[in-house]
Amino acid sequence: MDTVFTFPEYQQLGPVRFITSSKDRKNRERMVGYANGIIRFISLNELKDSMYYRVDLQPDEEITAACYSGNGSNWAVGTSFGSVILGATKRGLFREPDGFISTRIDGLMKDNTYGVTSI
Repeated sequence: MDTVFTFPEYQQLGPVRFITSSKDRKNRERMVGYANGIIRFISLNELKDSMYYRVDLQPDEEITAACYSGNGSNWAVGTSFGSVILGATKRGLFREPDGFISTRIDGLMKDNTYGVTSI
């Protein structure tokens, strides 16, 4: 494939590990995850980034896989160390997105030799 257009401001984000969407027809957002732990939520209705989130990773750990819930509020991310990070959209007074809440589930593997390949 030939490069149609390059976005130099996004070069530092690194390689993309996944692009996923929710099954909700009203929610036209895509979740894009980068190996270094950055997650971007892109609105197709407005053709712009709606939010960014950075997952707290250990040194040399990378994001490997993800899943975006049908309601467009919850998500899960797998890592190269075998951990799963669960996240949910925090809503404000008028149900507008106001950040994210996340928690890490460690200890799925005895050591860090196997990464999560799908969720």
